[in-house]
Amino acid sequence: MNDAIYYATWLEFLNSVLLHNLIFPNTSDRLLGFTKQENILFAELEQRFVLATAQVEMNDINKF
Repeated sequence: MNDAIYYATWLEFLNSVLLHNLIFPNTSDRLLGFTKQENILFAELEQRFVLATAQVEMNDINKF
C-alpha cells in the first residue's frame, strides 16, 4: 500500500511506477487498485518476491 506521500501528485506517482516497471521488469509493480483508509487514499501494489543477496545502502542507490 502506498499513499504517494513522496510525490506532488498521483500522476507523478503513477509515472514513477511506470518508469520503474520499464527499467526493472524483473521487479515490476502491479497496480491492484485503490483503497481508502481513515480518509487517506492508498494505491494497492503487488511486487514479485525478490531474494536479496546483500543489504542495500542509500548511497549506492543515490549513485545509481
